[in-house]
Amino acid sequence: DVQNFYAAPPPPPPTMLRRWHKMIPNNLGYNALRSSFSVYARPEYVQFKEDLLKQSLAIKKEGKEQVVCDFSSHPELLDAVVAGNSNTKLTRVIQSKEASNSSDSKHEVVHDDFVSFAQRPKDPWIDRVVLEDPAYDIPLKKMSDFFYGLHHQMKADGRVVIVTRPHDCRHYPFFSAAVDLWAASHPPVTFFSERLQKVGFEVRMKSFDMLMEVDTQDWLDELESGSFRALKDLEDSEMKNGIEYLDSIIGGNPHLVFEEKLVMITGTKPADGVPMGTLIVQEEGPPYGHCG
Repeated sequence: DVQNFYAAPPPPPPTMLRRWHKMIPNNLGYNALRSSFSVYARPEYVQFKEDLLKQSLAIKKEGKEQVVCDFSSHPELLDAVVAGNSNTKLTRVIQSKEASNSSDSKHEVVHDDFVSFAQRPKDPWIDRVVLEDPAYDIPLKKMSDFFYGLHHQMKADGRVVIVTRPHDCRHYPFFSAAVDLWAASHPPVTFFSERLQKVGFEVRMKSFDMLMEVDTQDWLDELESGSFRALKDLEDSEMKNGIEYLDSIIGGNPHLVFEEKLVMITGTKPADGVPMGTLIVQEEGPPYGHCG
């Protein structure tokens, strides 16, 4: 009938999504499709991340133009964060071997390698930087060079905000192969904080929890779709065996409850140009709320 003819098509099977995720050079197209069914696309969780970003970025709503560089894979989230700030200009950096630029009145899109972009010979021009799980986009051995380049290009009092998850993933309903792969590819948060501090940033780390309640099948689909970047390289057989194992130990329970943990790492460039930054120990934020 007419209503069904115009209805949105169902999302592809999770396994197909994960295979696509392995092949594409960045996450933008994948995330756009996944957002139609992911448990992490729920309004409560999106609002959780949006609130944390607003708090960490502390973008001024008045005064001279501010430039925000977005290296994350969720551009729609930062769009919401800066919405209504007429003095804010976004520069969105998308990983690409060949550099190219495009822009409109509010956005500039730069296709470039992240490290190459940070090492461009430019005077300080950046006010804010957003990074999401940078270990999956930047080789670990080049992380210090990347931060050093950002520090040089950032204005005094500029901020780098890293959104990431803890190295310890045992709070997630994972299977053993997923835990091992996560541990091998997801460095401790101190890996980032120490390198930010060494190039001259003043660093704060703060962790936040949100209670997640999801349908069991939705969670199994989330894992199989490759939602977690640390797990997208699992072989199909490993993923299949892991999903079957989880399903067996869950024992028919239709719902799962677990804590979602995010860590916000904020590096601020001192206004007085002090060459060595300060590392402030990690703080615990209050529980945010409930999603589900």
